[in-house]
Amino acid sequence: MKTLNKDLLIAAKFASKNQSRPVLASVLISNDKIVATDSYRLIEITQNGLELADFPNIDGVETVKELANPILISAKDVLNKIKFDGKNKHLPILNDQVLCNDKEKTICISKTDLETATTIQFKKIDGEFPKYEQILPQGEPIAETYMNAELLAEVLEAFKSDHGANHVKIQFFGDKKPLIIKGDLPDTLNKTALIMPLIMPINK
Repeated sequence: MKTLNKDLLIAAKFASKNQSRPVLASVLISNDKIVATDSYRLIEITQNGLELADFPNIDGVETVKELANPILISAKDVLNKIKFDGKNKHLPILNDQVLCNDKEKTICISKTDLETATTIQFKKIDGEFPKYEQILPQGEPIAETYMNAELLAEVLEAFKSDHGANHVKIQFFGDKKPLIIKGDLPDTLNKTALIMPLIMPINK
């Protein structure tokens, strides 16, 4: 287990908004991963926080060094209650938070700036998270390319449709050729976008 960082919030945004499906409206936290899905999209993030041994001791807080089993907590509560401001440049670990005070029905997340501390309690959600590993494609992909994530997001934004379905057609012509995106609904059929790939992987 490591400290928690803003990846927790990124994952929470992938969870379902439908509170009648509490498992899908939750974030799964294990000792090494954070996962969320709404059944149409899924994100799995390998935890890359800092070492717990370096996190300051907080009175009344028992840090979770290892989870006996993965836990589910409400994604809505995570987004409403947890903030990562990243303001501490001298002690980066203080920008992170830790799981703590693990009980049968609840678990907490704590943060500190060395002067004050905040501990927020979350109810553990009952239920079994989908066995998503079974649907992850195995083997080598039939095609792949490197793209600038920010540019790709901006291009896709242009294809949002008033019809709600937001279909697009994505065309691959090779790992070093432009990616072509075409509109696939009445109000986007007139749109074609091109985005150049990154020729070399960055920080791989």
